[in-house]
This record gives sequence, C-alpha cells and structure tokens, in this order.
Amino acid sequence: MEHTFLILLLFSKALSVGAQFNGYNCDANFHSRFPAERDISVYCGVQTITLKINFCPVLFSGYTDTDLALNGRHGDSHCRGFINNNTFPTVVIFSISLATLESCGNSLVVSTAQGPNAYGNLSLVQIGNISGYIDTPDPPTIISYLPGLLYKFSCSYPLEYLVNNTQLAS
Repeated sequence: MEHTFLILLLFSKALSVGAQFNGYNCDANFHSRFPAERDISVYCGVQTITLKINFCPVLFSGYTDTDLALNGRHGDSHCRGFINNNTFPTVVIFSISLATLESCGNSLVVSTAQGPNAYGNLSLVQIGNISGYIDTPDPPTIISYLPGLLYKFSCSYPLEYLVNNTQLAS
C-alpha cells in the first residue's frame, strides 16, 4: 500500500514538472515549436480589443514577453502586453481601448459597404476597421538565428458605434 502511494506521488510530481518551462505553464511536447497563426486569439469587445498570444512558442523562439510590442513600439511600455501564467498554456495579453486607438499606432480605416437597414432595404453602411500587429524587435546583429515574429489582427465595427461610444469625432 505504501509503495503504491509513493509511486502515485512520484508520477504526479513528474507530470507537474513536465508542464513547466522556465516557470511558465508550457508543455514541451506541445509547445516546443515556432509560432503559428493559431497562436493568437482576437476578441473584438465593446470597450476594448483583447489579444492573447500563446507565450510558449515565443519562449521556444528565444524571446521574452518584453520583446513583444504593438506596431513596432518597443520603447513604449504602454504598448507591451502582460503575462498571464494562470492559464495553460501561458499567454501574453494585450488590451487596446477603443477610446485610445492611436496611442500605440493602430490604424483605423473607414470603408463603405451595402447592408440592410431597419426597413429591409439596402443602404450604405460605413465600417471602421481597426488593425495592427504585434512583433519582435529587429536583431541587434546582421547575422541572427532568431526568427522575426509577427502577429496581425483586425476588428470591424459600424462607424456609428465607434463615433458615438469613443468620441472619435474627426
């Protein structure tokens, strides 16, 4: 009975150690790879745009959380994300307020599309497309084995919503 408990205890410790990498919740069997498009999740919210990036492939590529920044603004701490190690896998979260879109270089492009109105007729609707990217800095040397990371995102909102809710009067 004691041997069974000891073996079970050792097995559970081995599983918990296998899911950690440099103190982050990363499983080497799943996350020892270069980043891919599926590593970013984009949530187009009512007040904010939330971006979640799987941090484990970023670590595997040789970068840290401070190397990721919105739209190449690596010198601005407001344009960096923060680590959430309470999830599996660990993620870096970026939160962009719709009220302060321009602060980190995000772009707003207004386009016009046909859409149904309240009476079922087609009318022209203006759409605000907010887009940007998250990247890593250029390598400090001419020859580098670090891959450059680039994650693109975009969210579309009715322009009336953006103007009325964020005071984007221009």
